[in-house]
Amino acid sequence: MHQRKSAAATPPAAAAASEQSKHSKPFTYDFGGPIGSFIIMCILPVVVVFLFAGCNASYCIDNRFDFGELYIQVTTTLSWSDLVDAKAIAVVFGWFGLQVLLERLVPGEFHNGVVLPTKDRLVYKVNGHTCFWLSMAIVAIGHLQGVAPLTYAYDHYLHLAVGAILL
Repeated sequence: MHQRKSAAATPPAAAAASEQSKHSKPFTYDFGGPIGSFIIMCILPVVVVFLFAGCNASYCIDNRFDFGELYIQVTTTLSWSDLVDAKAIAVVFGWFGLQVLLERLVPGEFHNGVVLPTKDRLVYKVNGHTCFWLSMAIVAIGHLQGVAPLTYAYDHYLHLAVGAILL
C-alpha cells in the first residue's frame, strides 16, 4: 500500500527549493502578449459581422468558399443602419449596468487571491453564482411579463453584437 508524502515529511531544503522554482519561472504572455491581444480585439468584431453575413436568411456560404463573393455580400447587404440600433445598444449597456449593480450589491464571501510578486494578495468578492441566478430570475420575470421577450436576442443578434463591440 502506498502512502502519500505529507507536507511535514518534505525536508525544509526541498520545500525551499520548490518554492524558489515556482517564482523563478520566466514570465510569459498569453495570446501573443499585448500585440496579440490588440490584434484579437481588432479582428474579432470583423469576424463576428462576417460570420453573420456569411450565412443568413438570404445568403449562405457553400463549400466553394469565395472571399470575394462574401465581401460583396457583406458590403452590399449590410449598411450602417443594419448594424446599429439604438434600442439594442441600450439593451447591451443596460444589461452590463445590471451586472455591475448585482456584483456590487449582492452579498458574498471575500477570498484572497494568489500571492503577487509584491507578496500582497488581492481580495475578491465571490458572489457570481448568486448573481447568475438573480439574472436568470430577472430575465424570466421580464419574459413572462412581456417586457423582455427572449426572441429579442435572436431577432436582433447582429445589433446586440455590435452593441457589445461598442461597449
